[in-house]
Amino acid sequence: MRSRWLALAPLLTLAATPALAQGEDDEGWVEQRQVSLPLAHNARPLTLPEDMFDVFLDSGITQLSPQLVEVALGAGARYGVTDELEVGVRLLRVTLSESRNSGLGRPTAFTQLRADLGAVELSGRFELELPTSAGPLVSWLSLPTLVRAGPYVRLDVAPTLVARTGAAWQWALTTPVVLSGQVLPKLRIFVAGEVGLPDLRTGRDLLLALGGGAAWTFGGPRPSAELEARVTGPAVALAGERPDDPAYGNYFAGALTLRLFFAGPSDDWRRSPF
Repeated sequence: MRSRWLALAPLLTLAATPALAQGEDDEGWVEQRQVSLPLAHNARPLTLPEDMFDVFLDSGITQLSPQLVEVALGAGARYGVTDELEVGVRLLRVTLSESRNSGLGRPTAFTQLRADLGAVELSGRFELELPTSAGPLVSWLSLPTLVRAGPYVRLDVAPTLVARTGAAWQWALTTPVVLSGQVLPKLRIFVAGEVGLPDLRTGRDLLLALGGGAAWTFGGPRPSAELEARVTGPAVALAGERPDDPAYGNYFAGALTLRLFFAGPSDDWRRSPF
C-alpha cells in the first residue's frame, strides 16, 4: 500500500522569508501581499499559501523481518499556485535493504485543490508515478479533510484509492487518520492510525496500523523549521488475514521528515509602473 503501513511519513519544516505577491491599486501603485504560514500546525491549511515553496526530505526505517531492515529516503517539493491549489513532485524515492524490491523508485507528481469552510477544509488530491522505467504504474486519488476543534485540536482524514496497473489492475483502499493536539504554539503531539483494504477485488482483509509522534516548530511569528518524529506499529487484521507480505507492517517502523519553506521571487517594496 501507499505508505507500506509506515503511516504518514514524519516531517521537519524550515520556513524562511515571507512571500510577497503583487497587486495594483487604483493609483497604479504595485502593492505587495504578504504570504505567511501560521506558526501552530493546527492553524495551517491543507495546501500551501500562494507563491510559497516547500522542499521536503524524509527518512524511515522499518523492520521487515527478524533479519531484514529497510531504510527509506525521499525528497520532493510543493508549490502554492493559489491559496487553494498546489502542485508538487517527489523526485527521490529510495529503499535500501537486502530485499529484492529495494532500490530507486519512480518519481511522482501530484496536485491538490481545497475548499475552506472555516473549521472544516475539504480537498482532492491526485498523485501519479511518472513512467521513467518499465513496469506497472501506481496512482493515488485521495480526499484529504481536516476538522478543527478550537485552536488546540485538529483531526486529519484522507481516504485514498490506490490503483496499480499490470496484467490485471489492482485496487486498494486506505484511510490515514491523525488526531493532533497543539500543546504549545511550537509543540504538537499526535496519535495516528491507518485502516485499509489491501485488495478491493476480494474485500476480505481489513487491516489496521496504529502509531503516534510529536513535532516541534522553530521560529516565530512564522515557522522557520519544524521537525516531526513518528513511530508506527505493526498492522493487525480486523477482518480476514494480513497478507504474508512485510510491506503491510510486520514490525515497528520509525520516520522523520524535514520541510523547507521558501517565499516566491517577489519584491518587498512598493513601486510605480511609470
